[in-house]
Amino acid sequence: MQVQELQWRVLLRCCLLLSLLPTVQPQADSQIVNVALRVQRDLSHAVPINRVAGAGISLKDTILKGNYSLAALSQTEKLVLNLVKRLVLDIYWDNRRKQWQVCPVAYPHGTQAQPAMGATPDEVILGNVTCSKVPYTVADIGAAIRQSLTSGQGSLNAVIVLVLNLHDLQVPIPADATVPTTFSTISQSLNSGGIFTPKMLTQFRSNLAANATSPYFTMSTDPATGKLTTPNGWPMGKLLIANGTQILVGFGQNGLSAGSGYDPSVDQDVVFSAQEINGMPSISTTELNSDITSCAKPGPTIAMNGTGFDVSDSRYSLQPSNATNDTSLSWSTWSFPYVVDTPSKPFTPAVVSKLVECGFQPLFLINFSVEAMNASVWSWEDGQPSGAHGLDCAVIKRSTGRWAVDRCQTALPVACQRLPPNATQADPYDWIIVNNRKIFEEAVDACQPPYVFNVPRTAQENAALADALRATDISKAWINLNQVLPTCWVAGWQSKCPYDVKDANPQAIIGATLKQGIVIILIFSIFLFFKCRRQLRVSRLNKRKAEVRRKIRQNDYVTVPA
Repeated sequence: MQVQELQWRVLLRCCLLLSLLPTVQPQADSQIVNVALRVQRDLSHAVPINRVAGAGISLKDTILKGNYSLAALSQTEKLVLNLVKRLVLDIYWDNRRKQWQVCPVAYPHGTQAQPAMGATPDEVILGNVTCSKVPYTVADIGAAIRQSLTSGQGSLNAVIVLVLNLHDLQVPIPADATVPTTFSTISQSLNSGGIFTPKMLTQFRSNLAANATSPYFTMSTDPATGKLTTPNGWPMGKLLIANGTQILVGFGQNGLSAGSGYDPSVDQDVVFSAQEINGMPSISTTELNSDITSCAKPGPTIAMNGTGFDVSDSRYSLQPSNATNDTSLSWSTWSFPYVVDTPSKPFTPAVVSKLVECGFQPLFLINFSVEAMNASVWSWEDGQPSGAHGLDCAVIKRSTGRWAVDRCQTALPVACQRLPPNATQADPYDWIIVNNRKIFEEAVDACQPPYVFNVPRTAQENAALADALRATDISKAWINLNQVLPTCWVAGWQSKCPYDVKDANPQAIIGATLKQGIVIILIFSIFLFFKCRRQLRVSRLNKRKAEVRRKIRQNDYVTVPA
Protein backbone atom coordinates (compact mmCIF):
# COMPACT_ATOMS: atom_id res chain seq x y z
CA MET A 1 0.00 0.00 0.00
CA GLN A 2 1.38 3.36 -1.01
CA VAL A 3 1.55 6.41 1.27
CA GLN A 4 -0.63 8.40 -1.18
CA GLU A 5 -3.37 5.78 -0.98
CA LEU A 6 -3.31 5.94 2.82
CA GLN A 7 -3.62 9.71 2.71
CA TRP A 8 -6.66 9.48 0.42
CA ARG A 9 -8.31 7.02 2.80
CA VAL A 10 -7.74 9.36 5.71
CA LEU A 11 -9.11 12.32 3.75
CA LEU A 12 -12.17 10.26 2.81
CA ARG A 13 -12.85 9.54 6.48
CA CYS A 14 -12.49 13.23 7.27
CA CYS A 15 -14.89 14.14 4.47
CA LEU A 16 -17.44 11.70 5.86
CA LEU A 17 -17.12 13.32 9.28
CA LEU A 18 -17.46 16.78 7.74
CA SER A 19 -20.62 15.67 5.97
CA LEU A 20 -22.18 15.19 9.40
CA LEU A 21 -21.73 18.87 10.21
CA PRO A 22 -25.08 20.69 10.45
CA THR A 23 -25.85 22.87 7.46
CA VAL A 24 -27.87 26.05 7.80
CA GLN A 25 -30.91 25.98 5.53
CA PRO A 26 -33.03 29.02 4.71
CA GLN A 27 -36.56 29.06 6.09
CA ALA A 28 -39.22 27.81 3.72
CA ASP A 29 -41.45 30.51 2.29
CA SER A 30 -44.52 28.95 3.93
CA GLN A 31 -42.89 29.12 7.34
CA ILE A 32 -41.90 32.76 6.83
CA VAL A 33 -45.51 33.63 5.96
CA ASN A 34 -46.78 31.69 8.98
CA VAL A 35 -44.42 33.62 11.24
CA ALA A 36 -45.48 36.93 9.67
CA LEU A 37 -49.18 36.11 10.18
CA ARG A 38 -48.54 35.01 13.74
CA VAL A 39 -46.71 38.25 14.53
CA GLN A 40 -49.71 40.20 13.20
CA ARG A 41 -52.05 38.08 15.31
CA ASP A 42 -50.02 38.52 18.49
CA LEU A 43 -49.73 42.29 18.05
CA SER A 44 -53.44 42.61 17.35
CA HIS A 45 -54.30 41.30 20.82
CA ALA A 46 -53.86 44.89 22.05
CA VAL A 47 -56.75 46.01 19.79
CA PRO A 48 -60.49 45.31 20.29
CA ILE A 49 -61.34 42.02 18.60
CA ASN A 50 -63.89 43.60 16.25
CA ARG A 51 -61.18 45.81 14.70
CA VAL A 52 -58.58 43.11 14.05
CA ALA A 53 -57.74 42.21 10.45
CA GLY A 54 -57.56 38.52 9.67
CA ALA A 55 -58.94 36.09 7.13
CA GLY A 56 -62.06 34.01 7.61
CA ILE A 57 -63.17 30.89 5.77
CA SER A 58 -66.40 29.02 5.15
CA LEU A 59 -65.68 25.30 5.38
CA LYS A 60 -68.55 24.05 3.21
CA ASP A 61 -67.27 24.93 -0.28
CA THR A 62 -63.60 25.66 0.36
CA ILE A 63 -62.40 22.79 2.56
CA LEU A 64 -65.08 20.13 3.02
CA LYS A 65 -66.54 20.08 -0.53
CA GLY A 66 -68.92 17.19 0.13
CA ASN A 67 -66.55 15.33 2.44
CA TYR A 68 -67.77 15.49 6.05
CA SER A 69 -65.62 12.65 7.35
CA LEU A 70 -63.68 12.98 10.58
CA ALA A 71 -60.46 13.33 8.57
CA ALA A 72 -61.86 16.30 6.65
CA LEU A 73 -63.35 17.91 9.73
CA SER A 74 -59.97 17.71 11.46
CA GLN A 75 -58.78 20.34 8.98
CA THR A 76 -60.47 22.94 11.19
CA GLU A 77 -57.66 22.60 13.70
CA LYS A 78 -55.11 23.14 10.95
CA LEU A 79 -56.96 26.28 9.94
CA VAL A 80 -56.69 27.54 13.51
CA LEU A 81 -52.98 26.72 13.41
CA ASN A 82 -52.69 28.75 10.20
CA LEU A 83 -54.19 31.78 11.89
CA VAL A 84 -57.65 31.97 10.34
CA LYS A 85 -59.66 34.18 12.68
CA ARG A 86 -63.18 33.21 11.62
CA LEU A 87 -64.64 29.78 10.78
CA VAL A 88 -68.06 29.58 9.13
CA LEU A 89 -69.73 26.18 9.52
CA ASP A 90 -73.07 24.99 8.17
CA ILE A 91 -75.00 22.79 10.61
CA TYR A 92 -78.20 20.84 9.99
CA TRP A 93 -81.17 20.21 12.27
CA ASP A 94 -82.57 16.66 12.31
CA ASN A 95 -86.05 17.26 13.69
CA ARG A 96 -86.63 13.52 14.21
CA ARG A 97 -83.48 12.83 16.18
CA LYS A 98 -83.62 16.31 17.72
CA GLN A 99 -79.95 17.03 17.19
CA TRP A 100 -77.65 19.30 15.21
CA GLN A 101 -75.17 17.63 12.87
CA VAL A 102 -72.53 18.65 10.34
CA CYS A 103 -73.52 16.13 7.67
CA PRO A 104 -76.02 17.79 5.26
CA VAL A 105 -77.97 14.54 4.77
CA ALA A 106 -80.18 12.82 7.35
CA TYR A 107 -78.86 9.54 8.76
CA PRO A 108 -81.13 6.49 8.38
CA HIS A 109 -83.41 6.23 11.42
CA GLY A 110 -83.51 3.09 13.50
CA THR A 111 -80.63 1.35 11.74
CA GLN A 112 -76.89 1.91 11.83
CA ALA A 113 -75.61 3.27 8.56
CA GLN A 114 -73.02 0.94 7.05
CA PRO A 115 -69.84 1.94 5.23
CA ALA A 116 -70.36 2.03 1.49
CA MET A 117 -68.01 1.09 -1.32
CA GLY A 118 -65.02 3.44 -1.31
CA ALA A 119 -65.56 4.59 2.27
CA THR A 120 -63.35 3.82 5.27
CA PRO A 121 -64.79 1.99 8.32
CA ASP A 122 -65.29 5.39 9.98
CA GLU A 123 -67.23 6.84 7.04
CA VAL A 124 -70.55 6.37 5.31
CA ILE A 125 -71.76 7.66 1.98
CA LEU A 126 -75.17 9.29 2.21
CA GLY A 127 -76.54 10.46 -1.09
CA ASN A 128 -73.64 12.16 -2.84
CA VAL A 129 -71.65 13.15 0.26
CA THR A 130 -69.28 11.34 2.60
CA CYS A 131 -70.02 11.66 6.31
CA SER A 132 -68.66 10.30 9.56
CA LYS A 133 -70.22 6.96 10.53
CA VAL A 134 -71.42 8.48 13.80
CA PRO A 135 -73.08 11.92 13.45
CA TYR A 136 -70.60 14.73 14.11
CA THR A 137 -72.54 17.16 16.29
CA VAL A 138 -72.28 20.70 17.60
CA ALA A 139 -70.87 19.29 20.85
CA ASP A 140 -68.04 17.69 18.86
CA ILE A 141 -67.35 21.00 17.13
CA GLY A 142 -67.01 22.91 20.38
CA ALA A 143 -64.82 20.21 21.92
CA ALA A 144 -62.51 20.14 18.88
CA ILE A 145 -61.96 23.90 18.81
CA ARG A 146 -61.55 24.08 22.58
CA GLN A 147 -59.04 21.23 22.45
CA SER A 148 -57.06 22.95 19.71
CA LEU A 149 -56.77 26.09 21.85
CA THR A 150 -55.91 24.30 25.11
CA SER A 151 -53.90 21.31 23.88
CA GLY A 152 -50.62 22.66 25.21
CA GLN A 153 -49.70 24.15 21.85
CA GLY A 154 -48.82 27.55 23.18
CA SER A 155 -48.48 29.07 19.73
CA LEU A 156 -52.29 28.92 19.49
CA ASN A 157 -52.41 32.24 21.26
CA ALA A 158 -55.58 33.04 19.33
CA VAL A 159 -59.15 34.27 19.49
CA ILE A 160 -61.52 32.36 17.20
CA VAL A 161 -64.98 33.38 15.97
CA LEU A 162 -67.22 30.44 14.98
CA VAL A 163 -70.20 31.41 12.81
CA LEU A 164 -73.01 28.85 12.47
CA ASN A 165 -75.28 28.80 9.43
CA LEU A 166 -78.52 27.00 10.37
CA HIS A 167 -80.30 24.58 8.02
CA ASP A 168 -83.35 22.33 8.34
CA LEU A 169 -83.14 18.73 7.06
CA GLN A 170 -86.95 18.50 7.21
CA VAL A 171 -86.90 14.79 7.97
CA PRO A 172 -90.36 13.19 7.52
CA ILE A 173 -91.75 11.89 10.82
CA PRO A 174 -94.17 8.94 10.59
CA ALA A 175 -97.32 9.15 12.70
CA ASP A 176 -96.26 6.22 14.86
CA ALA A 177 -92.67 7.43 15.30
CA THR A 178 -91.19 8.06 18.71
CA VAL A 179 -89.59 11.49 18.86
CA PRO A 180 -87.39 12.64 21.77
CA THR A 181 -89.18 15.12 23.99
CA THR A 182 -86.00 16.69 25.34
CA PHE A 183 -82.85 17.71 23.53
CA SER A 184 -79.75 19.83 23.98
CA THR A 185 -79.72 23.33 22.60
CA ILE A 186 -76.76 24.69 20.65
CA SER A 187 -75.51 26.59 23.68
CA GLN A 188 -75.85 23.52 25.92
CA SER A 189 -74.05 21.36 23.38
CA LEU A 190 -71.20 23.81 23.01
CA ASN A 191 -70.63 23.95 26.77
CA SER A 192 -69.99 27.58 27.61
CA GLY A 193 -66.55 26.89 29.12
CA GLY A 194 -63.99 28.88 27.14
CA ILE A 195 -66.66 30.88 25.29
CA PHE A 196 -67.03 34.65 25.44
CA THR A 197 -70.79 35.20 25.57
CA PRO A 198 -73.21 38.09 24.93
CA LYS A 199 -73.78 38.29 28.68
CA MET A 200 -70.06 38.83 29.20
CA LEU A 201 -70.06 41.54 26.53
CA THR A 202 -72.91 43.34 28.32
CA GLN A 203 -70.98 43.23 31.58
CA PHE A 204 -67.82 44.46 29.84
CA ARG A 205 -69.61 47.44 28.30
CA SER A 206 -71.41 48.47 31.48
CA ASN A 207 -68.26 48.77 33.59
CA LEU A 208 -64.99 49.30 31.74
CA ALA A 209 -61.88 48.39 33.69
CA ALA A 210 -58.88 50.70 33.50
CA ASN A 211 -56.97 48.22 31.33
CA ALA A 212 -59.91 47.71 28.96
CA THR A 213 -60.26 51.22 27.50
CA SER A 214 -59.42 51.84 23.86
CA PRO A 215 -59.60 54.71 21.37
CA TYR A 216 -61.25 52.29 18.95
CA PHE A 217 -64.66 52.67 20.62
CA THR A 218 -66.62 55.48 22.22
CA MET A 219 -66.70 55.83 26.01
CA SER A 220 -68.61 57.90 28.53
CA THR A 221 -69.16 58.05 32.28
CA ASP A 222 -72.54 56.96 33.60
CA PRO A 223 -73.75 59.91 35.74
CA ALA A 224 -75.80 57.60 37.96
CA THR A 225 -73.07 55.12 38.82
CA GLY A 226 -69.88 56.97 37.92
CA LYS A 227 -68.75 53.92 35.91
CA LEU A 228 -67.04 54.18 32.55
CA THR A 229 -69.23 52.60 29.87
CA THR A 230 -69.27 52.03 26.12
CA PRO A 231 -72.18 51.44 23.73
CA ASN A 232 -70.14 49.74 21.00
CA GLY A 233 -66.88 48.52 22.53
CA TRP A 234 -65.42 45.02 22.40
CA PRO A 235 -62.65 43.63 24.61
CA MET A 236 -59.09 43.26 23.44
CA GLY A 237 -57.82 39.81 22.55
CA LYS A 238 -55.28 39.81 25.36
CA LEU A 239 -58.09 40.11 27.94
CA LEU A 240 -59.98 37.15 26.47
CA ILE A 241 -56.83 35.04 26.36
CA ALA A 242 -56.01 35.92 29.97
CA ASN A 243 -59.54 34.90 31.01
CA GLY A 244 -59.52 31.73 28.92
CA THR A 245 -62.56 32.84 26.88
CA GLN A 246 -61.02 32.74 23.42
CA ILE A 247 -64.02 31.42 21.47
CA LEU A 248 -66.93 33.51 20.20
CA VAL A 249 -69.93 31.79 18.65
CA GLY A 250 -72.45 33.62 16.49
CA PHE A 251 -75.24 32.93 14.05
CA GLY A 252 -74.99 33.50 10.32
CA GLN A 253 -77.74 32.51 7.93
CA ASN A 254 -80.95 31.10 9.43
CA GLY A 255 -82.61 28.60 7.09
CA LEU A 256 -84.88 26.98 9.67
CA SER A 257 -88.49 26.51 8.66
CA ALA A 258 -91.35 27.62 10.89
CA GLY A 259 -92.15 24.01 11.77
CA SER A 260 -88.58 22.89 12.46
CA GLY A 261 -89.15 22.64 16.17
CA TYR A 262 -86.07 24.69 17.04
CA ASP A 263 -86.02 28.32 18.17
CA PRO A 264 -82.53 29.92 18.03
CA SER A 265 -83.58 32.57 20.55
CA VAL A 266 -83.01 30.02 23.33
CA ASP A 267 -79.27 30.43 22.67
CA GLN A 268 -79.13 34.21 22.94
CA ASP A 269 -77.19 34.16 26.22
CA VAL A 270 -74.30 32.21 24.66
CA VAL A 271 -74.50 32.75 20.89
CA PHE A 272 -74.21 36.21 19.33
CA SER A 273 -76.77 37.33 16.77
CA ALA A 274 -75.76 37.73 13.14
CA GLN A 275 -76.04 41.50 13.52
CA GLU A 276 -73.67 41.67 16.50
CA ILE A 277 -70.77 39.83 14.85
CA ASN A 278 -71.61 40.57 11.20
CA GLY A 279 -72.43 36.92 10.61
CA MET A 280 -73.85 37.77 7.18
CA PRO A 281 -71.46 40.33 5.66
CA SER A 282 -73.18 42.90 3.49
CA ILE A 283 -70.12 43.70 1.36
CA SER A 284 -69.13 41.37 -1.48
CA THR A 285 -66.39 41.50 -4.10
CA THR A 286 -68.91 42.34 -6.84
CA GLU A 287 -69.69 45.63 -5.08
CA LEU A 288 -66.06 46.79 -4.96
CA ASN A 289 -64.46 49.18 -7.39
CA SER A 290 -62.09 47.56 -9.86
CA ASP A 291 -59.34 49.62 -8.27
CA ILE A 292 -59.91 50.36 -4.58
CA THR A 293 -58.62 53.90 -4.19
CA SER A 294 -60.67 54.85 -1.12
CA CYS A 295 -60.95 52.81 2.06
CA ALA A 296 -63.87 54.99 3.18
CA LYS A 297 -65.76 54.26 -0.04
CA PRO A 298 -64.38 51.04 -1.61
CA GLY A 299 -67.40 50.69 -3.89
CA PRO A 300 -69.90 53.04 -5.54
CA THR A 301 -72.60 52.20 -2.98
CA ILE A 302 -70.45 51.36 0.06
CA ALA A 303 -69.81 53.91 2.81
CA MET A 304 -67.68 53.10 5.84
CA ASN A 305 -67.90 54.69 9.27
CA GLY A 306 -65.50 54.54 12.22
CA THR A 307 -66.22 53.12 15.66
CA GLY A 308 -64.22 55.49 17.85
CA PHE A 309 -61.57 58.14 17.31
CA ASP A 310 -61.62 57.40 13.57
CA VAL A 311 -65.18 58.66 12.99
CA SER A 312 -63.75 61.97 11.80
CA ASP A 313 -60.87 60.43 9.82
CA SER A 314 -61.70 60.88 6.14
CA ARG A 315 -59.31 58.10 5.15
CA TYR A 316 -61.55 55.48 6.72
CA SER A 317 -64.89 57.19 7.40
CA LEU A 318 -66.97 58.79 4.68
CA GLN A 319 -67.74 62.27 5.95
CA PRO A 320 -71.34 63.58 5.84
CA SER A 321 -70.27 66.43 3.57
CA ASN A 322 -69.25 63.87 0.95
CA ALA A 323 -72.44 61.83 1.23
CA THR A 324 -75.07 64.55 1.01
CA ASN A 325 -78.21 63.50 -0.94
CA ASP A 326 -76.65 60.15 -1.89
CA THR A 327 -79.49 57.80 -0.97
CA SER A 328 -77.90 54.83 -2.75
CA LEU A 329 -75.19 54.45 -0.13
CA SER A 330 -75.18 51.42 2.14
CA TRP A 331 -73.44 52.26 5.41
CA SER A 332 -71.18 49.81 7.24
CA THR A 333 -68.89 50.19 10.22
CA TRP A 334 -65.39 48.93 10.84
CA SER A 335 -66.74 46.44 13.39
CA PHE A 336 -65.98 42.95 12.03
CA PRO A 337 -65.65 44.44 8.50
CA TYR A 338 -65.76 41.22 6.46
CA VAL A 339 -65.93 41.11 2.68
CA VAL A 340 -67.10 37.90 0.96
CA ASP A 341 -66.15 36.58 -2.45
CA THR A 342 -68.63 35.54 -5.12
CA PRO A 343 -68.54 32.92 -7.92
CA SER A 344 -68.27 35.67 -10.52
CA LYS A 345 -65.52 37.52 -8.66
CA PRO A 346 -63.40 35.30 -6.39
CA PHE A 347 -60.62 36.76 -4.30
CA THR A 348 -57.27 37.37 -5.96
CA PRO A 349 -54.04 38.08 -4.05
CA ALA A 350 -54.11 41.69 -5.29
CA VAL A 351 -57.67 42.28 -4.05
CA VAL A 352 -56.98 40.61 -0.69
CA SER A 353 -53.84 42.68 -0.19
CA LYS A 354 -55.67 45.95 -0.84
CA LEU A 355 -58.63 45.00 1.37
CA VAL A 356 -56.37 44.04 4.27
CA GLU A 357 -54.34 47.24 3.94
CA CYS A 358 -57.59 49.20 4.30
CA GLY A 359 -58.59 47.19 7.36
CA PHE A 360 -61.16 44.86 5.81
CA GLN A 361 -61.22 41.15 6.56
CA PRO A 362 -61.58 38.70 3.63
CA LEU A 363 -64.04 35.86 4.19
CA PHE A 364 -63.44 33.03 1.73
CA LEU A 365 -66.81 31.52 0.79
CA ILE A 366 -66.23 30.24 -2.73
CA ASN A 367 -62.54 29.70 -3.30
CA PHE A 368 -59.50 29.47 -1.08
CA SER A 369 -55.87 29.56 -2.15
CA VAL A 370 -52.58 29.73 -0.32
CA GLU A 371 -51.55 32.70 -2.46
CA ALA A 372 -54.64 34.68 -1.46
CA MET A 373 -54.10 33.76 2.18
CA ASN A 374 -50.48 34.88 2.01
CA ALA A 375 -51.65 38.21 0.61
CA SER A 376 -53.28 38.96 3.97
CA VAL A 377 -49.84 39.90 5.34
CA TRP A 378 -49.89 43.69 5.74
CA SER A 379 -46.78 44.07 7.90
CA TRP A 380 -43.58 42.39 6.71
CA GLU A 381 -41.87 42.67 3.34
CA ASP A 382 -41.76 39.58 1.13
CA GLY A 383 -39.33 37.05 2.59
CA GLN A 384 -39.44 38.69 6.02
CA PRO A 385 -38.80 38.04 8.84
CA SER A 386 -35.87 36.19 7.34
CA GLY A 387 -34.70 34.41 10.50
CA ALA A 388 -31.08 35.32 9.79
CA HIS A 389 -28.83 35.14 12.85
CA GLY A 390 -28.01 38.46 14.43
CA LEU A 391 -30.96 40.26 12.80
CA ASP A 392 -33.33 40.24 15.75
CA CYS A 393 -34.96 43.69 15.64
CA ALA A 394 -37.50 45.19 13.24
CA VAL A 395 -37.52 48.37 11.18
CA ILE A 396 -40.06 49.96 8.88
CA LYS A 397 -38.66 50.93 5.48
CA ARG A 398 -39.55 54.10 3.63
CA SER A 399 -39.39 52.45 0.20
CA THR A 400 -42.11 49.87 0.89
CA GLY A 401 -43.86 50.93 4.09
CA ARG A 402 -43.24 47.35 5.28
CA TRP A 403 -41.06 45.79 7.95
CA ALA A 404 -37.68 44.09 7.74
CA VAL A 405 -35.13 42.68 10.18
CA ASP A 406 -31.99 44.55 11.21
CA ARG A 407 -29.16 44.38 13.73
CA CYS A 408 -30.25 45.59 17.15
CA GLN A 409 -26.96 47.44 17.68
CA THR A 410 -27.50 49.68 14.65
CA ALA A 411 -28.25 53.30 15.57
CA LEU A 412 -31.42 54.40 13.76
CA PRO A 413 -34.26 56.95 14.01
CA VAL A 414 -37.28 55.86 16.05
CA ALA A 415 -41.03 55.56 15.29
CA CYS A 416 -43.22 57.09 18.02
CA GLN A 417 -47.01 56.81 18.36
CA ARG A 418 -49.38 59.17 20.17
CA LEU A 419 -50.78 57.05 23.02
CA PRO A 420 -51.35 59.11 26.19
CA PRO A 421 -52.57 57.27 29.31
CA ASN A 422 -56.11 58.52 28.69
CA ALA A 423 -57.40 56.43 25.78
CA THR A 424 -60.00 59.06 24.86
CA GLN A 425 -57.15 61.38 23.86
CA ALA A 426 -55.19 58.76 21.94
CA ASP A 427 -54.82 58.68 18.18
CA PRO A 428 -53.23 55.42 16.95
CA TYR A 429 -52.89 56.98 13.48
CA ASP A 430 -50.71 59.82 14.81
CA TRP A 431 -47.04 58.86 14.31
CA ILE A 432 -43.83 60.86 14.24
CA ILE A 433 -40.29 59.87 13.29
CA VAL A 434 -37.72 61.07 15.82
CA ASN A 435 -34.33 61.46 14.15
CA ASN A 436 -32.47 60.89 17.40
CA ARG A 437 -30.55 57.81 16.41
CA LYS A 438 -30.58 55.06 19.01
CA ILE A 439 -29.72 51.40 19.17
CA PHE A 440 -32.87 49.32 19.64
CA GLU A 441 -32.36 48.80 23.37
CA GLU A 442 -32.32 52.57 23.93
CA ALA A 443 -35.00 53.52 21.38
CA VAL A 444 -37.66 53.88 24.07
CA ASP A 445 -35.82 56.98 25.35
CA ALA A 446 -36.21 58.81 22.03
CA CYS A 447 -39.99 59.29 22.33
CA GLN A 448 -41.40 62.02 24.55
CA PRO A 449 -44.96 62.03 26.04
CA PRO A 450 -47.63 61.76 24.82
CA TYR A 451 -45.71 59.75 22.22
CA VAL A 452 -44.34 56.29 22.98
CA PHE A 453 -42.04 53.87 21.18
CA ASN A 454 -44.47 51.42 19.64
CA VAL A 455 -45.30 49.07 16.79
CA PRO A 456 -48.36 49.18 14.50
CA ARG A 457 -51.09 46.80 15.64
CA THR A 458 -53.32 47.05 12.57
CA ALA A 459 -52.90 47.64 8.86
CA GLN A 460 -54.38 51.12 9.25
CA GLU A 461 -51.88 52.04 11.95
CA ASN A 462 -49.08 50.79 9.73
CA ALA A 463 -50.34 52.85 6.78
CA ALA A 464 -50.32 55.96 8.98
CA LEU A 465 -46.76 55.23 10.11
CA ALA A 466 -45.63 54.64 6.53
CA ASP A 467 -47.06 58.03 5.53
CA ALA A 468 -45.18 59.71 8.40
CA LEU A 469 -41.92 58.06 7.31
CA ARG A 470 -42.40 59.03 3.65
CA ALA A 471 -42.79 62.66 4.73
CA THR A 472 -39.11 62.56 5.78
CA ASP A 473 -35.88 61.71 4.00
CA ILE A 474 -35.20 58.85 6.45
CA SER A 475 -34.85 55.43 4.81
CA LYS A 476 -35.81 53.29 7.83
CA ALA A 477 -36.69 53.58 11.51
CA TRP A 478 -37.02 51.32 14.52
CA ILE A 479 -40.43 49.92 15.45
CA ASN A 480 -40.94 48.32 18.86
CA LEU A 481 -40.60 44.70 17.78
CA ASN A 482 -37.81 42.21 18.45
CA GLN A 483 -37.23 38.48 18.31
CA VAL A 484 -36.79 36.88 21.74
CA LEU A 485 -37.01 33.25 20.60
CA PRO A 486 -36.71 31.71 17.15
CA THR A 487 -39.87 32.75 15.22
CA CYS A 488 -41.32 34.56 18.26
CA TRP A 489 -41.45 38.36 17.94
CA VAL A 490 -42.72 40.60 20.73
CA ALA A 491 -43.09 44.29 21.55
CA GLY A 492 -40.64 45.50 24.17
CA TRP A 493 -36.92 44.87 24.46
CA GLN A 494 -36.38 41.25 25.49
CA SER A 495 -40.00 40.81 26.59
CA LYS A 496 -41.19 37.29 27.33
CA CYS A 497 -42.60 35.19 24.52
CA PRO A 498 -46.29 34.50 25.30
CA TYR A 499 -46.04 30.88 24.19
CA ASP A 500 -43.63 28.01 23.58
CA VAL A 501 -42.33 27.94 20.04
CA LYS A 502 -43.32 24.61 18.52
CA ASP A 503 -42.32 25.05 14.89
CA ALA A 504 -38.79 26.37 15.16
CA ASN A 505 -36.91 25.79 11.92
CA PRO A 506 -33.72 23.70 11.72
CA GLN A 507 -31.65 26.86 11.49
CA ALA A 508 -33.07 28.07 14.80
CA ILE A 509 -32.56 24.71 16.51
CA ILE A 510 -28.85 24.67 15.64
CA GLY A 511 -28.25 27.82 17.60
CA ALA A 512 -30.00 30.97 18.72
CA THR A 513 -27.21 33.27 17.56
CA LEU A 514 -24.55 33.42 14.89
CA LYS A 515 -21.82 33.53 17.55
CA GLN A 516 -22.97 30.24 19.03
CA GLY A 517 -22.96 28.64 15.60
CA ILE A 518 -19.45 29.89 14.84
CA VAL A 519 -18.12 28.63 18.18
CA ILE A 520 -19.63 25.18 17.58
CA ILE A 521 -18.18 24.95 14.08
CA LEU A 522 -14.73 26.15 15.21
CA ILE A 523 -14.58 23.64 18.05
CA PHE A 524 -15.70 20.82 15.79
CA SER A 525 -13.22 21.87 13.07
CA ILE A 526 -10.33 21.89 15.56
CA PHE A 527 -11.38 18.44 16.75
CA LEU A 528 -11.47 17.16 13.16
CA PHE A 529 -8.07 18.71 12.40
CA PHE A 530 -6.32 16.93 15.25
CA LYS A 531 -8.29 13.74 14.65
CA CYS A 532 -7.30 13.66 10.99
CA ARG A 533 -3.71 14.66 11.76
CA ARG A 534 -3.38 11.86 14.31
CA GLN A 535 -4.94 9.37 11.90
CA LEU A 536 -2.49 10.39 9.18
CA ARG A 537 0.47 10.13 11.59
CA VAL A 538 -0.61 6.66 12.72
CA SER A 539 -1.06 5.57 9.12
CA ARG A 540 2.45 6.77 8.20
CA LEU A 541 3.92 5.05 11.26
CA ASN A 542 2.23 1.78 10.32
CA LYS A 543 3.59 2.15 6.80
CA ARG A 544 7.14 2.64 8.09
CA LYS A 545 6.82 -0.38 10.38
CA ALA A 546 5.60 -2.48 7.50
CA GLU A 547 8.51 -1.29 5.35
CA VAL A 548 11.03 -2.16 8.09
CA ARG A 549 9.55 -5.66 8.50
CA ARG A 550 9.73 -6.19 4.74
CA LYS A 551 13.41 -5.23 4.59
CA ILE A 552 14.23 -7.45 7.57
CA ARG A 553 12.61 -10.40 5.81
CA GLN A 554 14.62 -9.64 2.67
CA ASN A 555 17.88 -9.63 4.63
CA ASP A 556 17.14 -12.83 6.52
CA TYR A 557 19.42 -15.78 5.53
CA VAL A 558 20.11 -19.28 6.82
CA THR A 559 23.63 -20.11 8.14
CA VAL A 560 25.14 -23.57 7.57
CA PRO A 561 27.32 -24.98 10.38
CA ALA A 562 30.92 -25.54 9.40
